[in-house]
Amino acid sequence: MNKVILMGRLTRDPEVRYSQSAEPIAIARYTLAVDRRGRRDNGEQTADFISCIASVSYTHLRAHETCADLV
Repeated sequence: MNKVILMGRLTRDPEVRYSQSAEPIAIARYTLAVDRRGRRDNGEQTADFISCIASVSYTHLRAHETCADLV
């Protein structure tokens, strides 16, 4: 498995859903705006928008108030 660390800004609040399986899983979907290092020719800064999905089991989630605490 690969590991990636992204630093950016949330474009909106995460969308959180819970599975209906025997052991519920919280699934959060969100988009990060990550600035690029360089600038355009006209001096404007550019950003990449990266769609992300995070999941956590309910037993782990109980230690946190919401899935948003993990994001």
